[in-house]
Amino acid sequence: MGQSIAALDLGTSKTIALVAQKDLAGKLTILRVETLPSKNAIRRGRIYNSDETSDIISKLIRKLNNTPETMQIGKIYVGIGGQSLHTKSFKTERKIEGGTITRQLLDSMEEEATAHTPEFEENLGVISREYYADGQLAVNPKGTEASVIEARFQLVVGNPCLKRNLEKVFSKKEVSVAGYFISPLATAEAVLTPEEKESGCALVEFGAGVTYFSIYKNKVLKYLITLPLGGLAITKDIRSLNVSENEAETLKIEHGSVLSVLSDDNTASVNIGYNPPRKVELAELNWIIEGRVDEIVKNIEVQIQKSGYSQMLNAGIVITGGGALLHALPQYIRNQIGKEVRLADAKAYINSSEIQLSPSESCAIGLTILGKENCLKEKITKEIVKEENPKQDPQIFTKGEVEVVIKDPKKGSNPFKSGWKKIKTVFEESPEIIFDYDETDNNNNNNNDNKSDNKIN
Repeated sequence: MGQSIAALDLGTSKTIALVAQKDLAGKLTILRVETLPSKNAIRRGRIYNSDETSDIISKLIRKLNNTPETMQIGKIYVGIGGQSLHTKSFKTERKIEGGTITRQLLDSMEEEATAHTPEFEENLGVISREYYADGQLAVNPKGTEASVIEARFQLVVGNPCLKRNLEKVFSKKEVSVAGYFISPLATAEAVLTPEEKESGCALVEFGAGVTYFSIYKNKVLKYLITLPLGGLAITKDIRSLNVSENEAETLKIEHGSVLSVLSDDNTASVNIGYNPPRKVELAELNWIIEGRVDEIVKNIEVQIQKSGYSQMLNAGIVITGGGALLHALPQYIRNQIGKEVRLADAKAYINSSEIQLSPSESCAIGLTILGKENCLKEKITKEIVKEENPKQDPQIFTKGEVEVVIKDPKKGSNPFKSGWKKIKTVFEESPEIIFDYDETDNNNNNNNDNKSDNKIN
């Protein structure tokens, strides 16, 4: 029997909520995906307006709950993202008493890394670790004989408001947070293969407000940086063609290309309220798109060199996110950087191909892969009990919640007219019923003198 995992990815352009059934092999069956525009509630991947964000989350939870299976979300896994996310190295060294590396010594070194607080930033977690015993790499250091051990940790850090704002939003909700995961790391979990992580690869997630760039080598994260540029910047550039934001987005997705088209007859029409609609030349559109993408790709190239892993990316570059769907983007990056590029998907983790997932949903998929706890509320069996005489002792039930139908003898026998009320009661070990009777007459045709004055106390 698998678990039902709920995930929430708060993006700059849209917020995605997803529920998936995870089997024992880790495969996912997508039960429900819901999306709402983030509007101005989230900017560059971080919460900007707590009230609006709270409203978006509430609406998404209601949509998830409104299913034929009547599932109810009790908790949800949430991604932490934002412009300030990046990795920071942390090193610590210890002399080894007794000459043998112990588990207690390794744990104390990791605790030191976890407790490390960079100035003006929050330590969001230890992501990877390497150990060197007497200067030599030790893959499994426990039990190794040495005099000195050095631990090198990669921490993911960011602005303290990233997690604090999320906690503020969820502090007033009935749905709790099952756990927080770093968004770009969750994406990597969904779209990178173990072989790619082992041999070395770069992952580029093109979001609307930011672009996450990370490098994996020897199965662990080595480098992460957030670029403050994304697909929304391209859309704003296209607006220079005298079109609205929605029209610019449509032009970008349906007609645009990263490679400039220099043909006079390649034109696309967009209706901007005039008749006939004004024509936009594809050559001009694509020139605008290419200019902004070139800026982003040049920044990626700089980060590859800065990371020190330029010659170790044997598996090339993997691209994902909503912006990765730009026509000819893989080819453009391949031409500019000289590495093999593939467009990512999460099909390896999905049981069925019936639901078509977009690269923009990679993070939400990754959150469900990382999630371990069942997120649905336990189903409560409800019974209907008809009491012919309300003065009789109620039937005794086991502990749990049931619905009881009480009939008022003065109001007739038809429950659809009046005098009937479903009452939720909670039974403890010693059952006691408190009847909260609603004497509202649902039959608007009844005379006032037929209304009962009786109440059940």
